[in-house]
Order: sequence, then C-alpha cells, then structure tokens
Amino acid sequence: MRPFEGIYTPLLTFFDARGEVNMEAQVRHVTNLVKAGVDGVVPMASMGEFTAMDRKERAQVAEAIVEEVSGRAQVVVGAGAPSTRQAIHLARDAEGAGADGVMVIHPFYIRPDRVGIRTHYEAIRGAVDIPVMAYNLPFFTGIDIPSELILDLARDGTIDGLKDSSGDLAKALHIISELPDTVSFLTGSDALLTSVVLHGGQGGVLGSSNIFPKKVVELYDLARQGRTEEATKLQLDLARFGRALEVGTYPAAAKYLVKRVWGTEAHSRPPVRPLTEEERQRVDEIVAPLLE
Repeated sequence: MRPFEGIYTPLLTFFDARGEVNMEAQVRHVTNLVKAGVDGVVPMASMGEFTAMDRKERAQVAEAIVEEVSGRAQVVVGAGAPSTRQAIHLARDAEGAGADGVMVIHPFYIRPDRVGIRTHYEAIRGAVDIPVMAYNLPFFTGIDIPSELILDLARDGTIDGLKDSSGDLAKALHIISELPDTVSFLTGSDALLTSVVLHGGQGGVLGSSNIFPKKVVELYDLARQGRTEEATKLQLDLARFGRALEVGTYPAAAKYLVKRVWGTEAHSRPPVRPLTEEERQRVDEIVAPLLE
C-alpha cells in the first residue's frame, strides 16, 4: 500500500504584520482546507517559506497543525535544510509532533553529487520511523535528481514517495512506470496533475490547493475517473496558477490570492515583498477564470 495518495496542500505560512507566525490564521486555514476535501497538508514546504523560519517555529507550527487536523487528513511535515544534520533534527521534530510523514528536499546552496544525495536520504531514513517523501525541486536547488537515483532510492526502501516539481512530464512518466507498488509519485506541478494521474501517479502536492482546494480536488477526481474532457478544461484553468506565481517575489502572489479568496491576511518575511498594485492586477487577470 502506498503511503501518500490524493491532493496535498503545501501550506502557506501565515506571518502577521510584525513578521511573527499567526498561529490562529494558520490553524484556521488548515481547517478550511480539510473541510474542502484535501487529503493532506504539508507545512514548511517551499511555499511555506521554511528557509525564513527557525527550528523552534517549525516545530510549533507542526505541533499545532497535527493537533488541529486530528487524523482527518495526513500531515506531512517539510524537513528541508541546507545540511543533513539539520534535516535529521527537523525530521525527528516532525515525528515527535505526530506527523504522518516528512517531505525532505536534498541539501541546497552546497550542491551534493549523487553520492551526497543518496547519503542524505539514507540518513533521514535511518533517523525516523515515519514515511519519507523525497522532494525534487531543481528550480530552487540547481539539481534535478536523476531518475535512476530516485528509482534506486525507491527500490531499496530509502524513500516512500516523491514530490517531483521538475515540470518534466517525460521524466515523471518514466519514474511512474518503474516505481515499486509501495512508493508514491506526486507531482508538484499544477499543470501536470491530470497527465500524472491518468498515467498512474498518486496525486499532487499543489500550491493552487491553498487557494482553490475544491477545484483541485475536483480535478483529481475527474482524472481518476478518466473523465478527460472535463478534466482538461479544469486543468487548463488551474495551470494559470503557475503563471500567477511568477508575478512578484515567490510566494507573494499566492499570499495575495489567499487574502483575495479566503479573506485572511498573510504577510511574508523579507526578502519577500508584497505585490504592487500593478502586480495584483496582473495576478487577477491571469487567474480570472478561477475567481468566477
């Protein structure tokens, strides 16, 4: 049985105007997402600005979310860090908080080779007893984990799942076709959800579900049912979200939209800046079909 399946939301982190975590808003957002039908939430993913948070804050957010969700959905905690040692501490914190799994990006800034990447994931696997989801994000890390390395890690039980945000459909299909039945493939690219699910993938960890969870869950269900004509139309609309994220400094556009749609203020910590009025208008134009 695969440990991860469905739609997971890589949570925005709700900072207040002073730059402190707004736990009330954070928990309320998670409650809304679970009610909307997402299968899991992922605090401290890239969209959650984990690089701007210290270990104590990350542990506190994880604990609050696990308590709030209370088994109604999975909580997979991001344990990404520039070093293996830091990632091990974060993974153990997540396990101690009661998380259902950890999502781990390989070290960044110092770019490891294949041996370093393998060693990193093996160390995490040895440090915790909960499922480990690898996270491939070449746009930010500068490294696109080779397909064969991913498959080796899956076959030897080092990882239990993969979030692939490479945006490479050919790569995704290659991995899906070779993965063991016990390992999950989740796309991190909003535009690829339909294709991934139709070809045997298990779902997605999709930023758009912060803003439009019901539409993302609907798309997943349509794809699973093979209703391709209906899925294609909705997929083309949701693909707009990725274009909107390119406006301003990531993830400022998502934080603008969460206020626009949910009415909840979500500030960021520097160097992320709020969108200008012109940028907000641009985002509205891009996602207009989703706001109807």
